[in-house]
Amino acid sequence: MSSVTATTTGIDATVTTLALPPIPRTQAVSPSNTTFAAPPLNDSISVLQMLDWHYDHSSSHPFFIYAQSDVPPSSKGSAIRTITWKETVEAVYTGAKLIRNRVQRGLLESVNHDNNVDDQVVGILSYSDSIPYSTTMFSVMRANFVLFPISPRNSPQAVAHLIQKVGVKHMLVGFDQGIQELMERSVEFLRTEYGYRDDQIPATSMMPLFEDLYLENGIEGQEIVEEIRKEIPLKRQQPQDIQFYLHSSGSTAFPKPIPHTTRGYLEISICPSFGERDLTGQTISMHSIPMFHAMGMLHLAWVVTCGFVCATFPPQLPPVQPTPENVINGAVKTDVDYVLCVPSLVETWFQTPSYVDWLVMRKGVMFGGGPLDKGVGDRLTAKGVQLLVVYGLTECSIMSQYIPKEADQDAWDYLRFTEHLSVQFVPSHDGAYELVVMSNEHFTPRVFNTTINGVDAYATADLVIEHPQKKGYWKILGRVDSQIIHSLGEKTNPGPLESIMNQNPHVTASVMFGHGKFQAGIIIEPIREEQFDPRDQVKLGEFRNKIWPTIEKMNDFAPQHSRMFKEMILVASPSKPFTYTAKNTPRNNAIIKEYAPEIEAIYNSLEESTQSSIPVPAHWDLESSTEFVRAVVKKVLVVEDIGDEEDVFQRGVDSLQATWIKNSILRGLRDNSSTAKVDTRESTSNFVYEHPTIASLARFVILVARRGTLSSLGDSEAQVERNVKNMRRMVEKYSKDFIPVKPNLPPTSNEKKVVLMTGSTGGVGVHILHRLLQDKTVEKVYALIRNGGSGVDSPSIETKQVNAFMERGVDKNLVRSKKLVLLEANLSQERFGLEEVVFEEAKNRITHVIANGMCHCLLFLLYAVQNGQILFPTL
Repeated sequence: MSSVTATTTGIDATVTTLALPPIPRTQAVSPSNTTFAAPPLNDSISVLQMLDWHYDHSSSHPFFIYAQSDVPPSSKGSAIRTITWKETVEAVYTGAKLIRNRVQRGLLESVNHDNNVDDQVVGILSYSDSIPYSTTMFSVMRANFVLFPISPRNSPQAVAHLIQKVGVKHMLVGFDQGIQELMERSVEFLRTEYGYRDDQIPATSMMPLFEDLYLENGIEGQEIVEEIRKEIPLKRQQPQDIQFYLHSSGSTAFPKPIPHTTRGYLEISICPSFGERDLTGQTISMHSIPMFHAMGMLHLAWVVTCGFVCATFPPQLPPVQPTPENVINGAVKTDVDYVLCVPSLVETWFQTPSYVDWLVMRKGVMFGGGPLDKGVGDRLTAKGVQLLVVYGLTECSIMSQYIPKEADQDAWDYLRFTEHLSVQFVPSHDGAYELVVMSNEHFTPRVFNTTINGVDAYATADLVIEHPQKKGYWKILGRVDSQIIHSLGEKTNPGPLESIMNQNPHVTASVMFGHGKFQAGIIIEPIREEQFDPRDQVKLGEFRNKIWPTIEKMNDFAPQHSRMFKEMILVASPSKPFTYTAKNTPRNNAIIKEYAPEIEAIYNSLEESTQSSIPVPAHWDLESSTEFVRAVVKKVLVVEDIGDEEDVFQRGVDSLQATWIKNSILRGLRDNSSTAKVDTRESTSNFVYEHPTIASLARFVILVARRGTLSSLGDSEAQVERNVKNMRRMVEKYSKDFIPVKPNLPPTSNEKKVVLMTGSTGGVGVHILHRLLQDKTVEKVYALIRNGGSGVDSPSIETKQVNAFMERGVDKNLVRSKKLVLLEANLSQERFGLEEVVFEEAKNRITHVIANGMCHCLLFLLYAVQNGQILFPTL
């Protein structure tokens, strides 16, 4: 086991000051700006110190905005929630104290604990909302710790590697089951691969929620901040002190942690000053940007120095899963000036004319992380959409100008490099150059791997080519090392994966492909004795099955976005053999070019044939539909224990897997004779997001089969109207004949409340339960808690509740209260898995239901209401 200290001599070693050379004054210069005071970038203060600057000078300036889901659009003004710098900084300090207390407690419980609390590395593994995630990142650093946001898209092996590599001492872990399982499996690898003892395993605590950080401090907020400032004085602000780690792409052998120092973070923060637009007060849609990604961390630094406003989804649990529809809807509701996203979202929006019309009215659509389809980009710019390429690397921050004055309509897929970087272009081949970033007085790369004329530099391995007519405009072509950049921005390094494939005894060589595409594929050349015509579908299927165990090994090694599906395996034809170099390695680029028609065909056929091994039922009824959808979901997730009412996204489904589930269901509809005439091309959105359980997807399939079309099902406004009518009918039906409440009478035993609640182990639920147990008018509380699984290490529901009490500072002994009955629930089973006697007793006694955080309990509520058991008195 190794660790990295909080300072480094390999990066910024020659920089001994935070003072920066003169910086252009391009931000916060508009006369209309009255709320944002630009921080003194030349006065040797760090980014963290700028938080205090803004608390004193920019307190009323917006930091975040979001559209409130519980406020109707007609309530213009109040429908948008603004979070100011004052609120944000107070939340940062609240989080700093909370996290520091947790880390101290975790170190004290360690057998070989370190007395020095400062400098500890605190990791984050969570899909949390943008606002609490961003705030928590600042809080970790303000607590004098080293921050390490780890992408939950990594494999357990990769997460364990990163934890071990930098010596993480504490992990903040998300609430959803998929993240919890990822952390548990990572701990297993820490033990088996790195020899960690129990006392060396990082302590864990739950990721802070919005409600944990953003308290209603009012006029007392300043006193609270001053108190925490004294309790936790800011340290570790020397130029060479490491403030945080970001890690490189998880598609290499293993992702690499890259340290960012105090000076380095300051250098990152000045990038907008070398742009050509004043961004102060401008609103940027951050709805689709994961804050654990470098793009999120960079934009947080720019909020500090130039004062633009981050538009995000509203904070909630579980967090909103970004989709093309809800991202642009969120951007529309918050009326953003700029949209920041990955290319695949732009390609989806292009299909909807009303979206394009709205994008035309924006000041810019900034895309990065991968290439945008040329045809789509050309047609969007022809309509007037201002497309802006954003290009950067974890090792070098942003490298494109942020933001140019005008978007060049004739060269929308080219960029200019920001002026404060020193870039060199090393000739490669075919008129392309490898981009190299050199150190200068304004910027130092986070990693050095070469020198040019005696100057330390970082060779990016990215290939660029200059515009034939416009000097200084450059296009990103790809990677020198053939790294595949997908349309969502994730990167796949094919080398290690191809190496695993080539070890199969039936394989001579393999070449991966997928640049600019949603997912990766692979071309395999069989050994000479086993070569065949790949047009023979029988032999193709047999060969795919033969090599599948090796594919599974690849998938175990690969990050989630690089995993291979059987349908994406191409087999080389004897008439088009691989070509090899003098070193007997495949000529990847030449092979991919040779097989371009086959590659395009396999992507085109993706919609036509997915999960073909799952038999399609002869007819669609509830039983057969459920069985089919269940088989699809289990195959994609590679799990067997998912219930029909469980949210698939809570079990770890990502956008790629959601697409496979959708395509598999559409394939089933096409293959069934009764629904063969359904034109599945009518579906332009992914209905899995709208029907996230096996049961709801099965009902959706039946509805499609009955109507014979998908188009009418996509009418979201009509569906919303139907849902509203249904809810109003239910309210009307069940809001009659309430028993009058007698507030002035002393309660008797017959009038005392019996409450059923869910979510009692959550951040809000703990305090609800605490208040209920203190309330003298409450006789009994039934707390419904999801069971923890069948593993020997799975915590009991009592342990879960005790841990939740302790986590929130509530007396853990309340778990023994005679008022409290903990019920272990399995929401996918009848009666929630409760014994019939227990269920009937609870049903007959309950007078109040608190549906906190777990909507499934509404089924229990409705069942009880329909049987006349609950009359909804006011609690």
